Amino acid sequence: MFDDQVPQFADLLKQLFLFQGLNEAELAHIVARFQPYSFTGDKEVFAQGDEDNMFYVIFKGRVKITQADRKGEHLLSVFGAGEYFGEEALLFNRPRSATVTTLEPTILLGMEQGSF
Repeated sequence: MFDDQVPQFADLLKQLFLFQGLNEAELAHIVARFQPYSFTGDKEVFAQGDEDNMFYVIFKGRVKITQADRKGEHLLSVFGAGEYFGEEALLFNRPRSATVTTLEPTILLGMEQGSF
């Protein structure tokens, strides 16, 4: 389903600070570690407090990042294509500090901690 978009995934990733300076072979190795996930609008990717070990890059669409406390839910940010979230999941084993929800049909590229 997404195989025809692999070159576009690679183009997106090489623009990200995290992957700048990689040669084509290294980039191809990284791209192979990502799995595409398709979401409709208004779908929760993960919730604050979840034990999730995925790092995500937004290929298409937008997400909102919210955080709840005793006073309610607060909007922290809105991210779009080319932005990423969940990088702490690659480095630390701790629950998610915020909730991420899609705002429109969205394609995320996800990498599990074990693949990093």
